[in-house]
Amino acid sequence: MTHPASPHPTPAVRTGSRRSRMAAAYAVTGVVTVVFLLAAIAGFYLQGLVRTSIGNWQDYQDHRQEQLGWLHDLRIEMGFGGLSSHLAVYAATGDDTARYRADHSLRRLHNMVATRVETATAEERPLLQVIKDGLERYQVLLASVKTLQEAGARRDDLMPLLNPDQTAMVNALARLESLTALNDSTHNDEVESQFHLLGTLHTLILPLVALTLLAAIGVILLIRRFEQEIRRREQSDEQIDLFTARLRQEIEMARDVQTDLLPTAAQVNSLISGSGLSLSYRLRPSTELSGDFWMPVDLGDGRIGLLLADMTGHGLVAAMNGLRMTDVVRRSDDYFVVNASHLLANVSTDLTGVLPEGHFAAAVLALYDPAGHTLELAGAAVPPPLLYRHGDDTVETIAVRGLPLGIDEEARYDSVRMDITADTTLLLYSDALTETPAQDGSVLTTGLIGSWLRDAAVRRSADPAIDIAGEIFDQALEMLGTDLPDDLTIIALTIPGTRPEAPPMSGLSAFVAALDRDP
Repeated sequence: MTHPASPHPTPAVRTGSRRSRMAAAYAVTGVVTVVFLLAAIAGFYLQGLVRTSIGNWQDYQDHRQEQLGWLHDLRIEMGFGGLSSHLAVYAATGDDTARYRADHSLRRLHNMVATRVETATAEERPLLQVIKDGLERYQVLLASVKTLQEAGARRDDLMPLLNPDQTAMVNALARLESLTALNDSTHNDEVESQFHLLGTLHTLILPLVALTLLAAIGVILLIRRFEQEIRRREQSDEQIDLFTARLRQEIEMARDVQTDLLPTAAQVNSLISGSGLSLSYRLRPSTELSGDFWMPVDLGDGRIGLLLADMTGHGLVAAMNGLRMTDVVRRSDDYFVVNASHLLANVSTDLTGVLPEGHFAAAVLALYDPAGHTLELAGAAVPPPLLYRHGDDTVETIAVRGLPLGIDEEARYDSVRMDITADTTLLLYSDALTETPAQDGSVLTTGLIGSWLRDAAVRRSADPAIDIAGEIFDQALEMLGTDLPDDLTIIALTIPGTRPEAPPMSGLSAFVAALDRDP
């Protein structure tokens, strides 16, 4: 008998859910990390722009100061206190000292202009060339005046030469000053534009960095919490592993106990020795512990009993209930057993007070009486036993009906009794054989199982080594598969057609036989 699946999630489901949460946490971490890196890159880029702009501004200020200082020095050297003043003094007095100072001013002006030309812009170079040409004319005039003065020329004749037209030089100098002012204005516009761009970037990036920082803090907290959860789950898994190992050990011990309760080969041989019976069986649990069991029933009066029981469900609970029922059946020696139905009724009455509420057992009991050479069957909610009669080569389905054991202490059961007149093979089996879907979706019918029984029994007639229960079991697994959802038990009992020589009947056996003969 099967039971409903557990509603609790399996370990695989829990593991899959945990992996999903881990994947989600790592995905969020990855996204935040990418955003944080982008924000950091943007911040470094912004910082680089600020540094570049400040550096450019400082370079420009240095250049501007240098240019303004040069223009100022050039104007001073050309004007009052410079070249013009020395020329005026020289023209008025003819003093050689004034001429020398004028010549020195010219050389200084030449050097200033020549140095400036190296770094001048395309607009400044023509203007510097005009100033340079004017200075060269001054140099020529100064040399000419010195030559004429040495030749005895009059001072009045030399005065016009020392006052040349300076309009071109003055205009060029003014133009240089205006270009400096224009460049200053243009550069100020560029700097203002750069700082406006930096301000815009600062406005955009600062909130992004702040949000990224908050997100990073949130992710760190999430990861810490997740790590704590993982550690807690790991500790829980360790406890589960320890519990599972302990439970597995206990289940192994319980399985050993359950195996010890099943009939041994020696017990089976002792049961059928001298009777001519042949007994074979197979029991396959669907889990570690079986809810099916079978056992011989010793009534103490020469009759041989076989009980196959299928407890509710399978596994540990069904196995424990099987132990309870085994104990109840073993106390059957205390009963005055009239027939198979009488024994099932007594067992059901005792089980009603033993099994937990909602638990019960399906069972079939076969009693063979060597003295009367009869077979009696009684059942409680079991699939019908099959009977193969070798003499007429027929398979008969024996209907045995009754409530499951342990439901109603007043339950009564019918039994079917038959005389054995020829070799007969009885097949008892649990409902897993007929209720488990085959691999092709079909179910095994009693007709198909009966054909397997007939074939195996016929071959055993020729070869006594044939294991009828094993043959049927192998054919069933071939169709159902090895992963059965319920416990499967198969018992085959072959009864010879000739009456065995039985010892004299005891008083109880004689009484039962008399009851059977009494109409």
